[in-house]
Amino acid sequence: MKWYDDLSVGNASVDAQHKKLFEIVDQLTDACNQKKGKDEVGKTLNFLLDYTKTHFRDEEKLMMQYNYPNLMVHKKIHDEFTKEVAGIVSDYQKNGASIPVVLNILSKTNNWLINHILKMDKEVGKYIKSK
Repeated sequence: MKWYDDLSVGNASVDAQHKKLFEIVDQLTDACNQKKGKDEVGKTLNFLLDYTKTHFRDEEKLMMQYNYPNLMVHKKIHDEFTKEVAGIVSDYQKNGASIPVVLNILSKTNNWLINHILKMDKEVGKYIKSK
């Protein structure tokens, strides 16, 4: 999946963080297509751990700033994704960069891109633009 400007939520920092997530998922996908996915797993997981802390904090701060009415629902979904990432990291620490770990990362992140950024975050952007 590639970033396109219509995905913007209207905040340069949040948009840059979203773009970086798209880039990281693309890198892992490309590495998998070249049968080098295991080499990218640690880098991807380190990014996701940081992303779930920094990005979610920044995005939730933005929603608070604009009194976004669905902040608590959005935050709950962020918390759930954070737990999913922690579970993948735990699996990686126990089993290494196995094929199931790589597939789980790709499945979770692609699902996140489609169901969260393309839908929920886009709604936040529309709300902010209306203010």
